[in-house]
Amino acid sequence: MDEMAGRDTSDPLQLTSLPALFLDLVASGYGNAIPAERCADDCLILVHAYAQLGIAAQVRAVELLVTRISAGQRITHGTLAPWWEDGMLHGHTVVWIPALGHLVDVTAEQYDEIAACHGGPVIAASPASAGRDDIQQVEIRRGDPLLTYTLAPATVTAALPDRPHG
Repeated sequence: MDEMAGRDTSDPLQLTSLPALFLDLVASGYGNAIPAERCADDCLILVHAYAQLGIAAQVRAVELLVTRISAGQRITHGTLAPWWEDGMLHGHTVVWIPALGHLVDVTAEQYDEIAACHGGPVIAASPASAGRDDIQQVEIRRGDPLLTYTLAPATVTAALPDRPHG
């Protein structure tokens, strides 16, 4: 992964990347494509995995802006106001680790422009935001595309894990 290369082994980003990489590896080992609706489930799995490591994490809805700099193209995925319809989530979710200021998007490669970078899950640190609940954006460069994640407030996404039944 590009964003992990050259990091000090004591960097907390190394620890927070392990569960996401494992989940991605297991899915790809079974030849599974990443369906759009899987992001909420995978985020819940990661939140529980991080809890086992003593790391508090949250599922957060995001709006993801992918800017392909070389092509001058901008594509938006997700919404800051996600909704459920017929058991399907309309939106995109990530795991946010507020104490460390880390964002994990294990299903980012469901989007073709990100999959073309062949980097696995997106794991981004926002050092200025560590410990802050009011963080609004996290940016990371993934080769040509610049990924800008705008996090929805925690109150907006608190109900996401409670998917409708029936």
